Amino acid sequence: RPVSSGSVQSMRPAPVQKAKEETDQATRSVFVGLDTIKVRSPYLWRLLQSPCRGNVTRHEDGRFTVEIHKYSFEALFAYGRYLHEDEVVCRPEAAMELLELAQEYVDTTGLAEQSAQLVRRTVDSESLAPCLASCLYLRRAALAAEITKLRLCVDNACDVLQVVECGDLSDPQAVYIRDIAMCFAARNATAVVKSERFAHLGDALKSRLFIKLATMGLLKT
Repeated sequence: RPVSSGSVQSMRPAPVQKAKEETDQATRSVFVGLDTIKVRSPYLWRLLQSPCRGNVTRHEDGRFTVEIHKYSFEALFAYGRYLHEDEVVCRPEAAMELLELAQEYVDTTGLAEQSAQLVRRTVDSESLAPCLASCLYLRRAALAAEITKLRLCVDNACDVLQVVECGDLSDPQAVYIRDIAMCFAARNATAVVKSERFAHLGDALKSRLFIKLATMGLLKT
């Protein structure tokens, strides 16, 4: 996941959101109204009130700055916008980060549901593999299977196979997704083998694909 140094800052008085990039550092800030944080994000509100807050700075004018390095700026910006407008607007990869954030922040406002819906609507052939990797990491197997069926194609089949191979194959859903990808690759073997990404497949995966072709009676001798 691309990560840049970021912070969420509270503002007084009114809830106004914007983003800026510091000229002398790689730090970007997302501004969120303090009242909005109190109502919409109990997790952040408790963080601001905590006596042990090494990543929180209180300013003389009443503002707080929370440094967050785990999530990308795009995801944090989308979260700030969501807190104010109750709408998730971002790329599907960032929406997957918001799914993780919603889980970590114990969100009950519907952030996870909106993020998952956005992923379903906007995931494309290029973003499928990274979104699938995030789904498997977060154990969102149902969403992983759904987007795989929606967007699996010749151009990303090899990347999808690699992602699933790196996942937890003790999970039946992960095995199910692997089987979907392997069957697709076998049915479209000529195009997949000629694709640019095939050269990046490990030898074990290539062997597994050829075995699949043989079992399906598609391997010519």
